[in-house]
Amino acid sequence: MERLQTWLLPKGKLCLPFWKTMSTKCYTAFSALSAGATVITFFLIYWFFGGLTALSFLLVSIVGFVYHSEDYLLYYPDLPDHSRVFVPQPSMYGLPYENVFINSLDGTRLHLFLIKQPEEASKIVPTILFLHGNAGNMGHRLTNIVGFYNELSCNVVMLEYRGYGLSHGSPSEKGLYMDASAAMDFILSRTDLNLRQIIVFGRSLGGAVAIDLAARVEYSQKIWCVIVENTFTSIPDMANVLMSSEILKYIPLFLYKNKFMSNWKMSKMQVPILFVSGEEDTLVPPAMMTNLFDSYCGPLKQIVRFRRGSHNTTWNCPGYYKKIRRFLKITAKHKPSAEDLHCVIQIYTHFKMPNNTTSLDIDAMSTEEKLEQIKMLRELINLKEKSYNEKSSGGNGGGTFPIPNISTNNKKSFISGTVMSVVFLTCFMLIVGMAAYSFHTLYIAIQKKYPSTHTEL
Repeated sequence: MERLQTWLLPKGKLCLPFWKTMSTKCYTAFSALSAGATVITFFLIYWFFGGLTALSFLLVSIVGFVYHSEDYLLYYPDLPDHSRVFVPQPSMYGLPYENVFINSLDGTRLHLFLIKQPEEASKIVPTILFLHGNAGNMGHRLTNIVGFYNELSCNVVMLEYRGYGLSHGSPSEKGLYMDASAAMDFILSRTDLNLRQIIVFGRSLGGAVAIDLAARVEYSQKIWCVIVENTFTSIPDMANVLMSSEILKYIPLFLYKNKFMSNWKMSKMQVPILFVSGEEDTLVPPAMMTNLFDSYCGPLKQIVRFRRGSHNTTWNCPGYYKKIRRFLKITAKHKPSAEDLHCVIQIYTHFKMPNNTTSLDIDAMSTEEKLEQIKMLRELINLKEKSYNEKSSGGNGGGTFPIPNISTNNKKSFISGTVMSVVFLTCFMLIVGMAAYSFHTLYIAIQKKYPSTHTEL
């Protein structure tokens, strides 16, 4: 037992709660045991049933193991060390704050920082919901928050996702979406904040969460604007970039446990949005920010590029806060034009409406008629969204945002990719199965030619 403790918790390290300090090594040990059990089972099945059946079992086991390990491979709440137990406090940077704990939609306990402007100013200035990136905890972003607080004169609500920092649970795509919704509900429940100017800010992974939140019909009318920084189009696209393998293009979407399909959701957004892109980002290609910008069809969009900006340090570039402040001024003065209303109606009608809904002649409508039509369509979509969430979560409101309708080209690409994946796996299984059968036949022939000398009882 002492050796086990020495291996799990080397000397010289801070003594921390067992589940927080040793989760990574325990997971590694469990993975090794699972892999060993799978190999043993593979040989047993091969011995009794033949190579093809054993290979099928092995492939299914590998796919299932990788699928359920995606959360562990994607999220890094333990980097740097002790990120799960030590969260820097805003008071270390001279910021007034409230330490808040709330429950997510599924009951998971979440940790938040509420950083308000003094006295009555908090009811006048905008409020930023800050959604951080992948690694570490929200306290590691406080240097950036100092700029938001002082340079932009905003209130800031910092959300710590489940499995990060002092929040309970473990991270997942659906879980992060629920956490963002819970943080938004928390802001809307406050009477000491300006609820007319809520800004959702997301960096990297947080950008995908921010886009999902703003694309939800129940929140789109309550969000003033969105700011996304160095975020990606989707996890499958990022897998292709990081792995640089053509095979990944043919993997069906259902094999990705976490998808974060921001590129599909952009066509549904009707909230003003600012894209902040660092052109020296070596993790997320800046071209992905350009693709998201081009996919947006809402009332107001703007993209700002920083030539010296990297993935995590774009906010250090000169003019960063100045350009965000300029966008907020434009958003405050912006009034929807006839073209904007035309685009918003197209976004709404992109959803599948009831069969008795007639086609709309948008060009022939006046501005008043467009506003009335938007109101009617919004009510229809709210009913559809409510029905969808009840079916998805058993009535607890935890359903995820429905994936938008796929265009014809995307459908063809998806179907062809799926067919090619099935054909490839089938051919691979046949080849390895034939090889295993040949090896087994050779083994039998050798046994017959050179029988063993022991006597069987």
